[in-house]
Amino acid sequence: MLDTDSNSGSNASEDLDQQVKDVLEDEDYEENEIMADIEDKDMLAWTPTGAGRVHYGYVGPLVLDTIGIDGVKEEMEKEDIDGLDEQILHKLRTGVNVVRINNSNKHHKEHLSISEDGMFLKIGKQKGWQGHGYPLPHIMELRRGQKTRVFERHKLLKGTYSTHSDRSMSILFDKQTLNIVFHTVEECDEWWRSISIMVNKAKKADYMVIFLELLWNRFHKKTLKPKQVKKMLRIMNFKTSKYRIYRLFMEVDRNADGAINFDQFIDLVRKLTHRPEIGDLFYQYSEGLPTMNALQLSKFFTECQEEPHCTPARCEEFIHNQEEGMTLETFEKMMNAPLNMGYILHHHEKVYHDMDQPLSMYFVASSHNTYLEKNQLMGFSATNMYIHSLRAGFKCIEIDTWDGPHGEPIIYHGHTLVTKIHFIDVIKVIGDYAFIKSPYPVIISIENHCCIEQQQKMAKYFVEVFGDKLAILDPTAASLPSPNQLKNKIVLKGKMTKMITIGVNDTSLRVANNDGVATELSKLTYLKLTDLAPFVKDPKQATSGPVYEMLNFSEGKLKKLVKQQPREISEYNRTHLSRVYTKGSRLMSSNYTPCLSWAAGCQLVAYNIQTPGDAKYIHDGMFADNGGSGYILKPYPVSYQDCHHDPHAHTVCPKSRIHKIRVTILSGRNLPVSKIHARVHPFIIVQINGLPSDVKSHHTKIASINALNPTWDETFEFEVRMSQLAVLTIKACSYFSTVTRFGYEHIGHFSARVENIRPGYRVVPLTTHEGYQTAVGNLFCKFEMLPHPKENEHSI
Repeated sequence: MLDTDSNSGSNASEDLDQQVKDVLEDEDYEENEIMADIEDKDMLAWTPTGAGRVHYGYVGPLVLDTIGIDGVKEEMEKEDIDGLDEQILHKLRTGVNVVRINNSNKHHKEHLSISEDGMFLKIGKQKGWQGHGYPLPHIMELRRGQKTRVFERHKLLKGTYSTHSDRSMSILFDKQTLNIVFHTVEECDEWWRSISIMVNKAKKADYMVIFLELLWNRFHKKTLKPKQVKKMLRIMNFKTSKYRIYRLFMEVDRNADGAINFDQFIDLVRKLTHRPEIGDLFYQYSEGLPTMNALQLSKFFTECQEEPHCTPARCEEFIHNQEEGMTLETFEKMMNAPLNMGYILHHHEKVYHDMDQPLSMYFVASSHNTYLEKNQLMGFSATNMYIHSLRAGFKCIEIDTWDGPHGEPIIYHGHTLVTKIHFIDVIKVIGDYAFIKSPYPVIISIENHCCIEQQQKMAKYFVEVFGDKLAILDPTAASLPSPNQLKNKIVLKGKMTKMITIGVNDTSLRVANNDGVATELSKLTYLKLTDLAPFVKDPKQATSGPVYEMLNFSEGKLKKLVKQQPREISEYNRTHLSRVYTKGSRLMSSNYTPCLSWAAGCQLVAYNIQTPGDAKYIHDGMFADNGGSGYILKPYPVSYQDCHHDPHAHTVCPKSRIHKIRVTILSGRNLPVSKIHARVHPFIIVQINGLPSDVKSHHTKIASINALNPTWDETFEFEVRMSQLAVLTIKACSYFSTVTRFGYEHIGHFSARVENIRPGYRVVPLTTHEGYQTAVGNLFCKFEMLPHPKENEHSI
């Protein structure tokens, strides 16, 4: 940045330096008394990670789920809190007696209320209790009815309140859920509406200001002194020199009385989180002037951001709409705004792929053991996981059916300690939520272990619950239907009865051999599972078979096929579907990397969605494209017969658009909290996943105890051989070291298809393991895309 200070400004700076030194010499500073002046000892009780660490919360609209509850609208008008009259606000603050159902199926009479400042939901054993509170902005979803695992277990055990679904409500946070039963339906309705209004108001506000206000209010003081400000910053995971803190303190202490108010504290934090690299860019293109004109702004967008559509005329219009013109402050706000995020281009947020190709031409978002909340050995089964999956855009879900008591089929992971759920409950949930994310078909993968009688019951429930939503097979079709043709349809995948020919008195007769499959269920099945052995023996014959037949094999068998018959499996997947799932030895429900399966053309690449890790990040990065519809049109190299590329080859794939990607990690702001260690020592891992020859990873240096404003300015370069399948993942991690162990912990990540990343200087939002975007945490990066010299114009 160019130095624009005058001599008088320089002298003022020197005077300030001297004042800071004088204060530090007189100050008896106690480094270890981090919480000494905090009057409210429950100040950080609401932070799920414990005292001494802060939790910034998450962004995104509040999800209002009223499906299955008559008389309540799914979509509520986003009223302002002013829409709540004083009488209702008084009732919310006074609170109401409710019943809370806990994880062990016990119910407790508790008191529910809203804090006086309107920012906390409070629930305790008695009225006026000042204990644990939940910040309203942290609420992710309000769910009417009894549709969580806790409520399901309560119903299964025929608990006291199992029949009161109409006055039940679940309040979902990122890691915790409050399951509440009100005394009347009217009370439930009133609290439902009131909480939704207050949460939506909180989410619209500047969340950093909300967070700082929550923190500030716990000191119960109108002004804070330097020592208290230092402690506040330590709680926010920021450590710096006493000199720097006192210098900033004196800059914002306009009254020079040794104390600052809340507005001044916000100014201090904004100074700390200012990104100097944005100032460098501003003064470079404004040519050292305090404002930037339209021509200069257009030049910045064209040269740095590769956005030639930002013409001088459009920039002039933008600048005209700013109160103070294009100042450094305005420029910084623009660069940190959501519109400058570095991942998906705006048209990618809607469905833009050709959705009229056969199903075999798409990658489909697929989950394995969808019912599991944890691992497949001792985890919990829950219908809630089907709600989560369908809301997240998954379009292939799995049910493992087994014989249950009283002739009712159940779903769980057989021969393990995993809990059980009723088949009918899962089917009803799927019927309610199947098309909540997009109208494209949902495929139900049935792993059938039931007897004939209970299979007949399954078929009965499929017809009763799904009705005309069930897709009807046309066995004579020459190709699979398209996603558009199967809109709002549910496709069943499983085994079918076999037709065999027998001789009767010199005549031939074709009859059904049920092969353990009920005829009633077979008639409803659209996609027929076939054995892998015939394909291995004669791939051409398998490929020429009926298009509704498909393969189902583990990740281990997929690797063998790619090595031994790469062209054959690719040819098969151009006309037929195949599903890949995790190998059975992954008892803790870990995952495999999906890219090799996609490179072979496999459409239904299923993984354990409840398990965080690289596989999940890659999958999420891929399926964030095309409007999050759950369907991605296969790229040219894996979908057309005239183009075959060996996934293990080190040559550049034909039609690959991008040859190199250069990523510069500049800085971070307000990084998420560590769950292992009280202090965050952040560093960044940058990696490419795609073809085996494309996989590569780099990392930055470690920034010591600084989650507030770490700076790296490190550049990494990657060669990409098939950019259509390449996914960039950026992981924010925190290094820790204790007496017994050391390592690093994931605290946030970003992932996107390489071809969707916007070049230039971009804000990169961070997402948690659970898939929630952090409210204020982000990275600032520069992306440079170098096209392949032989770039072609083929579609994706």
